[in-house]
Amino acid sequence: MAPLGTWVYGIWADNLFPGADLPTTVLIAEVVAIIVAVFYSVFNMSMPRTGGDYVWNSRVLHPVIGMSMNFFFNIALLSIGGATMFWVTQFSLGPMFEVLGMTGVASFLEGSTGTFIVAAVLYVLFAILITRGTRAMHLFLWITFFATIIAAITYCGTLLSIGAAGFKANFNTASGMNYDQVVSAASTAGYPSSYVMGSTLLAVAFTYFSFTGFNSSVYYSGEIKNVNKSQFIGIIGSTLLFTLILWVDFMVTVSVMGAQFVGSMAYLSGHSNPVYTLPYSPYFTQLFRFGALGNPIAYSIVAIGFALMSVAAPLTYVFGGTRMIFAWSFDRVVPSSFAKLDDRFHSPYWSIIITTAASIFAMVLWVYTNLLSYFLYASFGWMVMQAFVSVAGMIFPWRRKDLFEGSPDVVKRKFAGLPSITWLGVGSLVCSIYIAYASVAPAYQGTFQPGYLSFSISLMIVGAVIYGVAWAYRKREGLPLSLTFKAVPPE
Repeated sequence: MAPLGTWVYGIWADNLFPGADLPTTVLIAEVVAIIVAVFYSVFNMSMPRTGGDYVWNSRVLHPVIGMSMNFFFNIALLSIGGATMFWVTQFSLGPMFEVLGMTGVASFLEGSTGTFIVAAVLYVLFAILITRGTRAMHLFLWITFFATIIAAITYCGTLLSIGAAGFKANFNTASGMNYDQVVSAASTAGYPSSYVMGSTLLAVAFTYFSFTGFNSSVYYSGEIKNVNKSQFIGIIGSTLLFTLILWVDFMVTVSVMGAQFVGSMAYLSGHSNPVYTLPYSPYFTQLFRFGALGNPIAYSIVAIGFALMSVAAPLTYVFGGTRMIFAWSFDRVVPSSFAKLDDRFHSPYWSIIITTAASIFAMVLWVYTNLLSYFLYASFGWMVMQAFVSVAGMIFPWRRKDLFEGSPDVVKRKFAGLPSITWLGVGSLVCSIYIAYASVAPAYQGTFQPGYLSFSISLMIVGAVIYGVAWAYRKREGLPLSLTFKAVPPE
């Protein structure tokens, strides 16, 4: 999860859904997240295995569904993780060195080559860290989490100490723009002057995407001690803590900077209005740059915290990707060698090598082509995958009665005649449909882009084809995959 990711997503939401109330989106997104979190926690109790929802889908619905959905999700995460590398260099460290007067370093980091070099080095370091096992990775993530919290406290504390009048004065002094003119120009251009409920309900999609990761621990459930209790606390608890951080962050931002001003800056920038003259997008970190005028230490703390958060996010994507490939390999959908473990740390080294190579290749595409812009609707694909998992949970008691009967009581407990897992699956499905609609609503990117949506669907088809090839190959070997998927992998 990326607590400071809303410093970017909030601006996107204000641009695409004019009049959205950002603090309200956090509260609505938490309702969605908690429903999905409880569902994933309970379903995980029935099959706490490495691979997470890949195992659930493949055992309850069909192996081809499990593979197609999980293949899409893995590729999407590894590819989108490359986008956060720009947050490391161009949104945080580069501007920080500008403020510190080190323009040469800033220019290098903000360039395409600099971003690619930093990303490639980080991905190699990720691989080394992951080979050291889950405990080493968790230690690093705790460090980045505390750095993120320190950055959030510094951000909020500095803004509150400056106040609304101080921020306005600093912005007018340092930006080359005028605060009141920004609000006036946006209003003239069509930005609403008050809260819009419809925009808020759609903008929830962006806030929910900030929650990405709250249920990712299911992908390495087989490596967690006391897994049922730990997952329940970790998955649900993380959404509650995350909601508190996001809500406070948004409330301080709109209270000090002004909700109308923040929305106006996003709208003018997104519509290339001539009144907007800054050379970069008005992400919260950049707006804070003006608020922290004369306080380079505060800005540096915020920039470093944002950068470390942006490093931690793709690390979790790579780590989760290695476990997904491990699960495919264990099921013999991809070569069994991909599941081999090293003798010292018991890490799946081939999966780590493959995932690292794929991540660096995706970074090449991000930096030197526009191909990965087709991941615009990856969020929709994520909701499609979540919807399939929800359906699997709904029918689990009847589709796999053997596994259901062996599940903990909380999974089997009935309400109004139906098991809890079924009711939770229904709730998760409704939430998935809601966020899926919001992510492709007409206001999103101005117009609907069917070509981009088709790209996400094509990845699912590729996953299905991989399964089909594996099924035919294993059948020729005399090892039919249908037998593999009748049971869950061992713990």
